[in-house]
Amino acid sequence: MTGSIIDLWDLSTFDAALLARLGEQRALLIDYYRTSRTNFLAREASDRRGPPPSNPYAGDYLAFVEDLATDMAERTIRAWHYTRLTDHEIGIIRAEGICPATLETVQQRIAGLVASGDLAAEEAQFFFDSSPFHDDEFGGRNGKFWMVSHPLPRDDGGVTSLLAHWGGESVYFNHHEGDAIDKLSSIGRARVLEIAVPLHVTRHVYDAARSVTQHYGRSLGCHTDWGMFDLYAAFPLSPDAVLRVHSDGETDFGLLGRSYPQTFKPREEMDRVPLHPGMNAVCSRNAP
Repeated sequence: MTGSIIDLWDLSTFDAALLARLGEQRALLIDYYRTSRTNFLAREASDRRGPPPSNPYAGDYLAFVEDLATDMAERTIRAWHYTRLTDHEIGIIRAEGICPATLETVQQRIAGLVASGDLAAEEAQFFFDSSPFHDDEFGGRNGKFWMVSHPLPRDDGGVTSLLAHWGGESVYFNHHEGDAIDKLSSIGRARVLEIAVPLHVTRHVYDAARSVTQHYGRSLGCHTDWGMFDLYAAFPLSPDAVLRVHSDGETDFGLLGRSYPQTFKPREEMDRVPLHPGMNAVCSRNAP
């Protein structure tokens, strides 16, 4: 994977052009985030009757983020995929890259487990027949490869089931207990794929633009949303898009979302300590 990769939580990975665009809107961002925070605190302290207070900077802020999204389509971000895979499947990913999940890829992966002896033929047929992808129960999961924009620790409630059961939502989701779920829990190892994702293969350029804007706001001492979001690739990713494979039992696997990557700060730590020491919780135009 050539070119620079943006970590949405790390300002030092933002390219010069992106930083310049954000810097041009410094005053707007401070005014918007400051007003949003003031409105939120006032609403929390009120009886919540009547409409919430408006933010006069919202229109310009939203217009800027939408415009920035056009630029973000040219950039690549680092994202994370939580799953359970066999060593053989890791080898295929390293050699061939990543394909969006479809009923056909589910069938191919299950057939691979039969060939390796991990599943009997009748078990394979059972898991294939019960795949939610037959009915596309997730309202659009079919044909997509899902990731998250920020690393999460292995015990985060949003990823524990993905790490614990082979096949992801395309296989395990219809099984909750008994022999079927025990079998899926015995196959492969928990893995996290660290992936360079060109935003043009996703539909999440606006989310990325909003996230970098929020993080830039934090660098000014503003209180902003965290900026994490789920994203999917609707097109294959080449082998060099896979930056690293973290496997259960390795040191970095346990550090994910805590102190790996080294530049990453968990949300609770970011909320507790402003990026510029001595700044107020509500950002100021006089911020350094």
